[in-house]
Amino acid sequence: MSKEMKYIVCHGVCPILFSAAQKHSEFKHFNPESAGFCRINNKDRYQVSCYGESVSLNLKSRSRDEILISNMLNEY
Repeated sequence: MSKEMKYIVCHGVCPILFSAAQKHSEFKHFNPESAGFCRINNKDRYQVSCYGESVSLNLKSRSRDEILISNMLNEY
């Protein structure tokens, strides 16, 4: 099963995942350093694929965001 969500990553803070129905700009007060979309697959462990960008925040996704989100989800 695959789930698509939006996300932001703030400096020194865990990634924040939220519904695709929300706007990235709703989280601008967190001063994000990257933002985009992620696809999450759950088999034995969560596998994350980040892509795209936030037009409203003028920020792009980064390849290391996948690692941050995967580590956060698989920690529990």
